[in-house]
Amino acid sequence: MDRSYVPITTFYKHCIPAARQNGYRFVMCLLAREADIDNLYPKLEKQWYSLDDITGKDFLFMFTGKHQEDDANSGIWYKTEYGYEAVALNEFMHSFNRDLKLKYGMYYSFRNRDERARWTPELPEMQTRAISDLKKLFGLSERDIPCIVFTNLHNGANTVLHITSNNIYGVVKDVCLEIEKLFKKIDELTEEIERLTSIKDSKKFNNYLKLKRYGTDLRELADSMVENKRGLLIEHIENLKMGNGIFCDIICKNLNAYVGLATSLKDADLETFERIIKIGEPEHSLNNLQRLYARADSIISSVDNNGFINAGGESK
Repeated sequence: MDRSYVPITTFYKHCIPAARQNGYRFVMCLLAREADIDNLYPKLEKQWYSLDDITGKDFLFMFTGKHQEDDANSGIWYKTEYGYEAVALNEFMHSFNRDLKLKYGMYYSFRNRDERARWTPELPEMQTRAISDLKKLFGLSERDIPCIVFTNLHNGANTVLHITSNNIYGVVKDVCLEIEKLFKKIDELTEEIERLTSIKDSKKFNNYLKLKRYGTDLRELADSMVENKRGLLIEHIENLKMGNGIFCDIICKNLNAYVGLATSLKDADLETFERIIKIGEPEHSLNNLQRLYARADSIISSVDNNGFINAGGESK
């Protein structure tokens, strides 16, 4: 959990990419006034550290914080060729650098001070005062309040979970328990995507594509040859034999290039190369990853107001 030392709407507009870069999967925001649910904030205070522990590094539970003009570490920073330059330290400051061409990185310090994860007495009032702006930001109506908005950092989707119970911990725990079943699959698939992407970008894979092109060209040339020459060329292709002095220049050039590439790829993972080509990897796995994150959104929306998973919302 963390508190934003810029207006929380500013955080959502500018710092979501930074949250993802810091390893979070979801950002959560509570939209509830002190008067919306009896004993909500007093109970939230008691549950504060339990919530912080259960959300961990997967769910960033953001609350608005006190905006301090003199807090140099509380804002949004962009990395430029001249170093980091401030964009918004608080609601009263303007951008120091409006040249978008220079902004190629962003920095937001999460919990760089110990008290960010602590409950503070002013939090209920500050969070209550932020509701109107948050409603506009998320496109919600008054009948949607109170709720928790889960922002999926993979697909950008906002899932609204309506609440009537003051047991925020119970609601969030049910979400975490159900979604963590997907996180292992997501982690495994993410690692596989990284592996496949690395392979697809490798020199060996590019050589394999060239090898297939040379092979296709050679077999087309063989089809146009008389039978005895065709058989000789096929033999050279299959046995990886050079064709110097045996075939014409164009065939020799293609054959020798084919043999050289095939020899260099003897220890390569050709099965994975073929999978990348035939299935359309890593794009195919990225689509599967998208479906897993969409499933996570579905699980969130299946939690009922008392913090229990509905019968139809259990993850498979």
